[in-house]
Amino acid sequence: MSSAPSATEPAPRALRPVPTVAGLLIGAMLVQIEITIVGTAMPDISAELRDVTLYPWVFAGYLVAYTATVPAAGMVADTIGRRAAYLLSLLLLGAGSLVCALAGSMEMLIAGRLIQGCGGGAIFVTTQTILGDLFSIEKRARVQSAVALIAAVGAATGPAIGGWFVTHASWRWAFLVSIPIAAAAAVAFLVGFVDTARRSPRPANWRGTALLTLTLCALFLGIGKDRLNPALLALAAALAVPFFYLERRSPRPILPPDLFASPAFRLGALTVFFVSGIMVAYMAFLPLYLQGVVGLSPSAAGYLQAVPLTVSLTICTFFVGKLIKAHGYRPALRAGACFALAATAATALAAWYHAAHPDSALPLALAVLAQAALGASQGTAITAVFICVQDQVGAERRGTAMAGLQLVRGLGNTLTPAVLGVLYLAALSSQHLAVEPEQFLNQKVQGRIAPDALAAARAGLGVALRALLPVLVGLGALAVVTSLFFPRARARE
Repeated sequence: MSSAPSATEPAPRALRPVPTVAGLLIGAMLVQIEITIVGTAMPDISAELRDVTLYPWVFAGYLVAYTATVPAAGMVADTIGRRAAYLLSLLLLGAGSLVCALAGSMEMLIAGRLIQGCGGGAIFVTTQTILGDLFSIEKRARVQSAVALIAAVGAATGPAIGGWFVTHASWRWAFLVSIPIAAAAAVAFLVGFVDTARRSPRPANWRGTALLTLTLCALFLGIGKDRLNPALLALAAALAVPFFYLERRSPRPILPPDLFASPAFRLGALTVFFVSGIMVAYMAFLPLYLQGVVGLSPSAAGYLQAVPLTVSLTICTFFVGKLIKAHGYRPALRAGACFALAATAATALAAWYHAAHPDSALPLALAVLAQAALGASQGTAITAVFICVQDQVGAERRGTAMAGLQLVRGLGNTLTPAVLGVLYLAALSSQHLAVEPEQFLNQKVQGRIAPDALAAARAGLGVALRALLPVLVGLGALAVVTSLFFPRARARE
């Protein structure tokens, strides 16, 4: 991400600021929708494409590409210009959506998600770069708050949108709908934005970018879809060595090592790693539980997941600024971590109670409370860390620090569902289900399955998913422990 232009360098400008920001907001919302929209659609997708074993990688593929693209996207924006970089990002996201909509296999679907992830990561970084160019610090804070809120709402409403399409049309429309939205973002941006920034004279760190991408790919492939691969994990470790070596000597490091010398950055990044990982894990596995075990329809599962999360996230995002101004960053961060732990604990209680009392309404009430707590954790902890890092580092390092923080967040978003996916598939294989999930998750053929066989299959899936709960509760506890050591820091006026 580039620094602010110098006095002698013409800055990018918005010919019409309103459509420019509108285009950026639409893009930010679309990126987050694409992360979560597949959650409620995945049971039907895996049933139609007849491969539940690759289920977690539909999420991980998007997030791997997203995370790996973040470092390179800033250099691309500096090299080819903001306007071309943002339009290219939207084009990639739209192209990936089309591939997903036309997918005839899980492998093709994952390939489309990889393309989508490249576009999503580039959109995020290019948006932050453009906002840093266009607005003064005071205006930038307000605009970035709007971007964060719109993105959060997009992430929260994605499951409901996906569930609606599955119930009333087809899961393929959950991807096709992204194409006109991306086109609308491109049109608004083209109407408003004029790129007059000079290209950066600093050499791009392509070697570091390539090594980071290869390291991440080896790491995530080493986790595997159903077991760990020691050879690939060893390759990831081997690739990480020259990456960190080059980072220490590069004039333009992707993740400057000295950033982690700051306790605020180090502990804030760790908390973000845990809290954001929990969020994505819920988006990946909660729809499977609500539809496959509880028996809700895709639309009902989507609304149950999205409504409480959206409401609490919106409220907390609105009030967290006042909390930070009055009491500093640490109380907001600790509150967010405690909300994350409360969400995982309530989910665990709901799942175990439902196993003993399947006809009770209490588990659904607890699930609603868990989703509200999850939204509160995102609205307080994530927002507090991002604002704190922006505030505590100097203006000349703000872009680098935000890119580094986003990279750590991306690692949490990707590693958590990937590791949980390994545990889930191992637990599922031990159940020896008489009816495969590809069958009883399909709403169209569910009625043809004998009631006793369907009940037994649901119970087996529930056992497999409950095996993930101790890990989720552990992540919530780690977030709380990390937040306890966060340094005192007051917001600067």
